[in-house]
Amino acid sequence: MMLFQIYLTLFAVKLSRVLSQETCNRDPEAVKGSKTFADGRFTLSLKEEVSYYIPGNTYTVILSSSAPLNSEDNPPKFTSFNIIVEPLQDNSAPSPNDGETSVGIFDLSMDDSMIKMSDTCRNMIEQASYIPKTEVQVLYTAPPTRSGCVIFKASVVEQKDLWYQDDGPLSLILCEDSESKFGSSSSNKYCCACDEAKYEMAFEGLWSRYTHPRDFPRDSWLTRFSDIIGASHTNIYTFWKLGGIASEGLRQVAERGSTRTLEAELKAQKYRTHGNLIDAAMNIK
Repeated sequence: MMLFQIYLTLFAVKLSRVLSQETCNRDPEAVKGSKTFADGRFTLSLKEEVSYYIPGNTYTVILSSSAPLNSEDNPPKFTSFNIIVEPLQDNSAPSPNDGETSVGIFDLSMDDSMIKMSDTCRNMIEQASYIPKTEVQVLYTAPPTRSGCVIFKASVVEQKDLWYQDDGPLSLILCEDSESKFGSSSSNKYCCACDEAKYEMAFEGLWSRYTHPRDFPRDSWLTRFSDIIGASHTNIYTFWKLGGIASEGLRQVAERGSTRTLEAELKAQKYRTHGNLIDAAMNIK
């Protein structure tokens, strides 16, 4: 009988938590009428500009107003908001602990007086002040491995009768980085060029009294950049390494601006380079 009572109590607690999450009302307080379809005036994004998360890593979630089309106009401001993170509905990730899918946590350690945790919805932050603002930022720690995809959804109030929720740029989906599932952190993948491309680069010498001595360069007609040299090569070959000993060819480039010796060294490594040398003369602007 005692075990039955304990099980019933735990079941009731579990059921109440699920119901409270399902019945969470995210509509901002004191708004009038229905929401307006988001037109891009406000955007939910990550400062790191990534589309995948690495489990346990910290990211900065930003809710901000977009720049106006007319540069003379001020960006729109919002008075209240909320941002919630939830599992993506089609998530097939296994539940790590008690049957609930982890979605990560918001971290308010940035000491932003504009943000607080919501009292009504789990995994949601909201405004702590109704002062008009153009941007808020909050730290977010990604969930553990194999937690699946999560979705951030935002509500924004511009005026009491003008508010937006979840549409378009006010939603953001993050899925786990596929590499992290297999414990791979190597960035040195095999790749090969499938086409050719041409680039133009401009090097401009900016001499100033803050970076160079007076009357520098003294012999301006002799002052120039060294010739540029490089090569396409395999991932096991390098002719420069931080902290390593420079070859004679590299020393000649650094001290005299001469690429002839280094070019010979690269040609001698044909089986490691692809025989494609980049060699061009540089003229100072």
